[in-house]
Amino acid sequence: MAETEGGPFVVVPHDALSYWSATEGGYDRACEVVELVGVLALPGDAEALVLGDEPLSTAYLSEHRVLVH
Repeated sequence: MAETEGGPFVVVPHDALSYWSATEGGYDRACEVVELVGVLALPGDAEALVLGDEPLSTAYLSEHRVLVH
């Protein structure tokens, strides 16, 4: 289980990690997502999933391959 005190969770595919940088504007872009779930475009046709900016718990259930937010 992972928790936040207000910042969004960003889920980036392993093969796109080299395109993600929270320190080079990525975090600011993630914070611009106003919905509970959003998508950020990354270079190379990759995408990152942004999970809400609320203080919520999130868990990954590997046996079901699902994120619960």
